[in-house]
Amino acid sequence: MGKIRLPLFHAGIEALGDWNPQFVREIQGRLRLQNILMTVLGSLIGQACFLFWRYRTLEQQLGRCEKVEFVKTGKECIQVNDTHYFLVNWQAWWLEVFVWGCVLMVFGLVVGGSFLLISNLSKEERRGTLTFISLSPQSAQIILIGKLMGVPILIFLAALLALPLHYFSGLSAGIPSLKLLSFDGVVLASCLFFYSLSLFLGLVGHWLNGFQTWLGSAGIFMLLLLLKNNSLSKSAADWLYAFSPTVLLPYVIGIFNPNFYALNLPFNHQDILNWHWFKLPLGESGLLVVLFVLVNYGLWTGWLWQPLQRRFRNPQVSLLSKKQSYGATLCLMACLLGFALPRYPR
Repeated sequence: MGKIRLPLFHAGIEALGDWNPQFVREIQGRLRLQNILMTVLGSLIGQACFLFWRYRTLEQQLGRCEKVEFVKTGKECIQVNDTHYFLVNWQAWWLEVFVWGCVLMVFGLVVGGSFLLISNLSKEERRGTLTFISLSPQSAQIILIGKLMGVPILIFLAALLALPLHYFSGLSAGIPSLKLLSFDGVVLASCLFFYSLSLFLGLVGHWLNGFQTWLGSAGIFMLLLLLKNNSLSKSAADWLYAFSPTVLLPYVIGIFNPNFYALNLPFNHQDILNWHWFKLPLGESGLLVVLFVLVNYGLWTGWLWQPLQRRFRNPQVSLLSKKQSYGATLCLMACLLGFALPRYPR
């Protein structure tokens, strides 16, 4: 099946082409009708399977609703058959759906997009087309932004189709819309950072002969998985939590309420209240966590783009100039020392 043949689509493509020709090149190779239909169908089927999986986690109990004092518990009784019923707290159930959906969304966007970006640069390198692209009169920044936005376009489409369930489950769980938007903002910032890291790995890892795709995406997956499941270590390693969007989930859903500890939540951040950077008590405020994570993403995304722009057209040049290396080292030391210094009780 060929590309989409719509006047409005082509008008949009022409406007985008004036801004970023590389972005147009990437989406024209991916936004084919067959790919779009498969992405839409896969996203909708995936969401249906996800809801069915979460529905299967509801526990059936023996008896009939007429004989259960469920009114006092604030739960709803659903009679399945003559001998079994569900006793459901729908707000708590939607909360679990929301949190599990957030975690899957983070892994799908970050890991999936990273895999595609590293793989794309690796293939372009092997075919020699990357050298041809680098001879373009467009700046290295424009070309790389086009790849960053265009290569994972189908993943963006799948995530866009999942947003209605994402917001509906969050609002049904009683989560304020501002918290939902703040979490999504952190996820977008994480995508920008990890996609920039993927471009960097794709450019400097050409000597791995294609293995950098699996090595890089697997490394990102393991990092997010470890940060999701492990507690704070009260050491310099706690800085890594600033690279995980799931660090914000306790503040989004209000997990510090003791009633939430019994829920089946896919992360282990209950001790995030003790997260400190120097004497700044980050963990005591969700706003501080959001600001620190966003600043951290912005800082290191900026540093990643320095070697990206230097190495894109000249693979032999050093990653950073002497002045840039001093600045990056100072930033790294400030981040590590802030979490490594001992914190004494006030």
